[in-house]
Amino acid sequence: MEKQAESSGAAAESDEALARRLAAEWDVEENRAGASSSSGLTRATHIDDDEILARHLAAEWDKEDPPSSQETEEASIELGKFESLFTGSRPCSKCAKNISPSRGFVLFASSDLDALPPTLTALLHAPCRVCKINHCRACFTPLKCLSSCKGIAKNATCTVHLCCPKVRAVALFETLASFDKIFIAEKENAKKRIKSAQQTSKPVSSVGPGGTGYGQGREHHVHTHNGSRGGTNESKRKGKGQTTDTESQWDETVVTMLHLITKLLPEPYAQIPQTFDLLPHASIGQLLIMSQVPDLLAGLLRNDSISDWTARSATYHAMLALLRRMGDCELTIRVLLEPRKVRSHTPGLESWMWGEEEMTWVTSRKGEVEMAPPLYDYFRKLTIQSKAFIKGASNVVAGDEDVLDSIASGSSLCGDIIAANDDMERAISLLGLSSDASLQETSPRKGKGKGRDITVEMEKKYSQACERLAFKYVELTNSDKVAANASRHKAYRSALAMSQPENGTRNPKDRVHLIREEAVMATSLPPGIWVRIDEVRNDILKIMIAGPEGTPYANGLFEFDCFMPLEYPRVSPQIHLCTTGGGTVGFNPNLYNDGTVCLSLLGTWAGRPEEQWQPYKSTLLQVLVSIQSMILIDLPYFNEPGRGAAKKTSASTAYNRDLTAHTTRWAIVDWLKEEHRRGIWADVIASHFKIRQDTIRKTIVQWGRENPAIHTYHGQSVPDRWTANYVAHKGIGVDLLHEFDRGMALIQKWTSRE
Repeated sequence: MEKQAESSGAAAESDEALARRLAAEWDVEENRAGASSSSGLTRATHIDDDEILARHLAAEWDKEDPPSSQETEEASIELGKFESLFTGSRPCSKCAKNISPSRGFVLFASSDLDALPPTLTALLHAPCRVCKINHCRACFTPLKCLSSCKGIAKNATCTVHLCCPKVRAVALFETLASFDKIFIAEKENAKKRIKSAQQTSKPVSSVGPGGTGYGQGREHHVHTHNGSRGGTNESKRKGKGQTTDTESQWDETVVTMLHLITKLLPEPYAQIPQTFDLLPHASIGQLLIMSQVPDLLAGLLRNDSISDWTARSATYHAMLALLRRMGDCELTIRVLLEPRKVRSHTPGLESWMWGEEEMTWVTSRKGEVEMAPPLYDYFRKLTIQSKAFIKGASNVVAGDEDVLDSIASGSSLCGDIIAANDDMERAISLLGLSSDASLQETSPRKGKGKGRDITVEMEKKYSQACERLAFKYVELTNSDKVAANASRHKAYRSALAMSQPENGTRNPKDRVHLIREEAVMATSLPPGIWVRIDEVRNDILKIMIAGPEGTPYANGLFEFDCFMPLEYPRVSPQIHLCTTGGGTVGFNPNLYNDGTVCLSLLGTWAGRPEEQWQPYKSTLLQVLVSIQSMILIDLPYFNEPGRGAAKKTSASTAYNRDLTAHTTRWAIVDWLKEEHRRGIWADVIASHFKIRQDTIRKTIVQWGRENPAIHTYHGQSVPDRWTANYVAHKGIGVDLLHEFDRGMALIQKWTSRE
């Protein structure tokens, strides 16, 4: 019997799920200083030209009290030289009376997405109240408009919005400033909804070593090395009417705002480009950076729920249109390619520009500003998910009409995402820029001395290689190697199940669930976990997991077979360990020499109800992370019940010492053979061992000092399933360190497929 630790929390209430989704999109963190709560307004009122209301709303938001926080001067450097364009007064061209720029609020009405709203175009005028002459607010060219003109929507002869590149920058500034106010207010409301839901809902249990917890009531919610990724279950979106209305209203505002920004940005490839399309004002890129738009885009791009994408297709199509437009201009494409400063507080673009409050940034102890990954990193991951979804959906040949419609709509949106990414790549290439944003530094350098820097760089390179190789579709079912593997592992319980016709019997909705889950997994795997899915049958998988540092499994590669039963996700996947030394080595009280993986999530251990597989909530990714973090641990001896709390004892030390020899022999040296050069793991083997060669060799040397058997490995020992007794088998002694060096010389000759 083995101890297990998994968790599957109870489903959250619909309103809590909504609040958490919005908070996840905005990357709300309780330990960071937040913006003060502003007006309770959460969406734009649909009014065409009520300038009085717009100014009233602007005045309301201007009453906020700024929070105290450490300030930096960096925020004002880029846009400081353009301050007078947005806030400065100018003399009237006729009477020389000083004219101050108008301040107001742009209403995002969705009635006409092609027209500039009057509440915006009114702010582009600079009328003189004395002589009634009207001017372009930016360049102060006199206009033929009346002093009360509100723009082309109300006056067909008005051309102020086409006057000059500067006025387009002013229009963009006012649009972004108004959206910032709505966005900041809605963030505060999301926090309040979370707090309220937490006070009224039952606590979600979190079990497992280190407090590991899963199953927070979302379709696909996992914590990875890239941070929290949240998705929203489509069924919850269709729950309470109030929740659906709130989401719909917010998305309406977002869609309208995204369309408006797209319209205001330069369009150099238009059929008849204007001057501001070809020679845009230099401030537009920095305006975007200092606004809340990057935070909004980051939330949308990090959302890993494909069902949510399709349910919000209008929002995602508007986002894609904006990303394409940003890719047309070097000033704006850099907003996507460069790392972003992480804010601790923002008063909104308008208050900051007018000098009423400062923006502040999250900084390290050394005063270095924390940087978030470039938006384009998220977009590329979204593209990978889209490709995975389309690949999985391409093998669906039957199903009910609703399921086929769902797959069709999902595939259509995913196709648009892929096409937009292709357009972006071409634009980046034409501009002579690099899209390899992941190579840029996104956080302050840690550690001291050259040795530490080398380690950091190695880990960074390894993480990038893991991400690149993490997920692939390959040929498995027709592979001779797979057939040989199945015969070698006679205990593989999935062999019979795999013979069942997959497409003909799996529930159509469950089939879509599996396609979506695997698409999410394509970009959610942490470093050291790789997945290969059969290109014809997506229910057959091979998995490789690297042993974590500081454990007797360190840097060993452990291979698993995985089969998704016809009843999945109502039942758990079937997982079988292949790395067993030909069925002679049990690597853990939870990993038997016959390949059994003992885990509550898999139903192979009768744990508490909350630790068991939760239909439609638990995921394969949870299983893989559980194996890596809760089975391949530093003191596996104590995974056996009855052995007490985990601590170093003579018994646990002896257990680890034996495991290090088996890890070196079967999870390291055994992969360094020519037979794997054309196998499905060739790229992973080459990448893993080349990048970590020095680290792995040092580990083997250290293990050899503690266990001389590393240098005279002469048998295969079988840890008894229930006790610590061993059955020894004599054989020919082998120096595993020498075998590692010889194997690495062979790997270095391989043609790299990284």
